[in-house]
Amino acid sequence: MACRLIVSFLVVLACASIYADNDWSKFPDSDKFGIDKTGCVFPFTYLGRSYNDCTNDGSNGDWPWCSFDDVYAGYFRYCYDFRNTTYTCSHDPYTVNGKSFTGCAKWTASAAYEKCKTADGVTIFCPGALDKPKSKHRNGRLPKCDPAYTALSPNHTMCYAPSDYCVEIPIDDDQQQAILDTHNAYRAAAGADHMFVLHWDPELAKMALARGLLGGFDHDLSGNRKSPVYQNLNGQNMVYTTDTAAYQSMSDLIDQMLGSEKPNFDYGVGCNEGGNCLHYTQAMISNLTRVGCAFVQCTYQTRVESFLVCNYIESQYASKYMRPYETNVGPAALCNPDKVDATGNCDCGPLLHDQGNELIDPYTCKILPLPPQQRKKRESEAETTIESKQPVVAVPAANYNTLLKRKRRGFNKISANPKNTIKAD
Repeated sequence: MACRLIVSFLVVLACASIYADNDWSKFPDSDKFGIDKTGCVFPFTYLGRSYNDCTNDGSNGDWPWCSFDDVYAGYFRYCYDFRNTTYTCSHDPYTVNGKSFTGCAKWTASAAYEKCKTADGVTIFCPGALDKPKSKHRNGRLPKCDPAYTALSPNHTMCYAPSDYCVEIPIDDDQQQAILDTHNAYRAAAGADHMFVLHWDPELAKMALARGLLGGFDHDLSGNRKSPVYQNLNGQNMVYTTDTAAYQSMSDLIDQMLGSEKPNFDYGVGCNEGGNCLHYTQAMISNLTRVGCAFVQCTYQTRVESFLVCNYIESQYASKYMRPYETNVGPAALCNPDKVDATGNCDCGPLLHDQGNELIDPYTCKILPLPPQQRKKRESEAETTIESKQPVVAVPAANYNTLLKRKRRGFNKISANPKNTIKAD
């Protein structure tokens, strides 16, 4: 893997939230969009506080949002009406790079989005959602949900309707393989006694897509992304960027995420500051055999938000956080030499096992029962998110005492700083 210059460092700023009796003029772009609270539940409780109106508290940028549930469970909507806006395309012709256009258009042959010019000459995106009828889903939920998912959780991610403004960018076979290759290269570089090869899983990818299409930069709760196919608690990493070309190399986002966090991990100790390595440690769990990812882009007049969501067959727990793999006898020493692939990982295929009661023997590739003393009831997991307001990746700070809790929202401002050079062999 080529060297990559990571230019991301995090500056966390305090952000005053706006609660009841909002002065909407304090919200960014409030003079550009109308207000739409369809589906909002008021009051709603978020992190122990009651909200009687929309707020910009949290990690989803500075636009106001509301919860779909009386107790926030990871599902929300923006409170702006993007159909009622002062951002409108001029009816007059305009020129870009010597070419004349009228209204919304793709300005180059390879452009991914239509844009236009306003009467003031401001460039804006043309959301495809504006060409379709507005969806009307009660509290953001689909009118019908597969009983297999509702049986696992009444708030399952698969039961929520996608945002009108978000669309899937399909991950083709080449991108899929590149995402796997990037993961597996970092896994091999860890030098673990055994590290299984990751294989693509359509079920995990399907649930990752459902999460991404909601258009929110927040994890779903572990119980809300449990699969009826696999009874494991799945892990999750999420990347957010406003780089409109990110879809062209999704594996680069994985590379930036893992490469920027690898130096923050001290084996046996954990993250060297807060939770600044938790995406890396999630991807480095040695017993992982499956991952499924989805890429979604959400287009608004002033920005395009892209989400790469990856679900892993096993979640990250306190017992896996500091030692996601073992380094007692040497790289791949516990693997059958005939099963070691070109990267140095053990390829036992996409085997599945009961995480609490079974293990995969890396030499025989057989599923064996865990010794009774190693069996654990695993109820809590360590999750974080990763954010970028620039075409780079940065990590929000966290306290260790949040590792076993769902990620708390916190408004973060990212500042780019060319400081770390990450090299992966």
